Amino acid sequence: MFSLDKYGKIVREYRAEGLLNFNDKRGFDCSVHAVQLADGKIIASCLFEKDLHTLRQYLNQDIPIISITGVTESNEQFLLKEDTVILSFSDSGKSIRIVVRSKSMGVRRQINRAPKLVKFGITNFRFIGNRCIKNANRTHLGILILNLPDSVVEIYQLPDYDEIIESLRVQRGIDLTCEANVTISSLADTRKAAKLVNDVCTLLSIARGTKINWIYYDCYGEYGERIASFHRNNNIWEYTHAPLIDWQNPNETPSFVGQVYEPFLQKKNIHGLDIAIDAYLEAKRTSIFLETRALEAIIVIEFLKSKYAVKKGTDLLVNIGQFKNIQRSVENLLAEQFKQMSLSPENDVLENMKLKILELNRRPFKSILRNMFADIELTISDDELERFVKIRNSLVHKASFTKQTKQGEWEEYTLIMSILDRIFLRILSYSGDILDVREGFKRIKI
Repeated sequence: MFSLDKYGKIVREYRAEGLLNFNDKRGFDCSVHAVQLADGKIIASCLFEKDLHTLRQYLNQDIPIISITGVTESNEQFLLKEDTVILSFSDSGKSIRIVVRSKSMGVRRQINRAPKLVKFGITNFRFIGNRCIKNANRTHLGILILNLPDSVVEIYQLPDYDEIIESLRVQRGIDLTCEANVTISSLADTRKAAKLVNDVCTLLSIARGTKINWIYYDCYGEYGERIASFHRNNNIWEYTHAPLIDWQNPNETPSFVGQVYEPFLQKKNIHGLDIAIDAYLEAKRTSIFLETRALEAIIVIEFLKSKYAVKKGTDLLVNIGQFKNIQRSVENLLAEQFKQMSLSPENDVLENMKLKILELNRRPFKSILRNMFADIELTISDDELERFVKIRNSLVHKASFTKQTKQGEWEEYTLIMSILDRIFLRILSYSGDILDVREGFKRIKI
């Protein structure tokens, strides 16, 4: 018997009678079984028993699918759309089944009632709460309250949270661990709430050193009835245990988010933080080579350094207009030296040298870092900086660490990550305790 659970752990499912719609506006009746998996993927099985000959023609021509619409068994309007691709196809002669993957899925009850609460399903977030949660078996710290300037986010551990975390810790997979509640007053507020939770998930990802995201939200009315749901295959990676803020302390994560939330919003575009944070978290993934992770971290530092230098206008030593005169003089001097020394500029040697002249006007990497560290009030010792630059040069130019032992490579990688951790936190104006990766996540103060 066909089942969608072979694709992964199912966290939500719907059954509907509806239409699969191609981009020429032709629709085909089908029975739909759609699910969202714990890793965020949205998969749907569509069974067709009518117009099979015409459907076969459409499938053979690879005509794009634009949506799947219908009504669920609970009389809810159903819509599955965005980047819908066929994963498998089977034809028994009397029926056709196709399995598709889509980017998003929406379900809405046909009732006119204002929502009061929206709950977001959050993946891979490990925490101890600062409020108690009660159930039939026990009372424990399972609620984390985040007080933000214009809103309060309440994060609840799922009932089987302990088992899920243990599985994540051992298998390094992806799973739902909690739900984040936000109070709203209309369906239009869900977009604002989704943006809020996006930002909170980004900050929680920094705090835990692993990618945390939401994959669905449910809107509830004043009597606790579910009015609408939206599912999205958001960007999620396997669980990594690389905490920067102590997950076992119930007060430190709310304090961290409270401190950095507004600076993050203010500096997000200036420093390109959305891009930088994704690459930063990529550098912590244990599923890729250590050299690759180190290079990723160095790219992030280069990115942040360049954003800083351009913003401050300190990326160049002199302005471009002034340097053009210098450039022409140096080019003429090189050409004259080649002539006097009877050198033949074979293989475009002279032209390649001329291309390098532009580098003379770029402020040295170390100099920009020193200025950036001073500006964000980050203390990095001269020894740390010298070691970092030496490791960076070796990785960039030789694709290897300076030390060729496993212990030496790990020491150099953790030095890079420790510096990058502190750069991010100071850009976000954070002051307080962190877990330093260099010494087995030893607590230090910045």
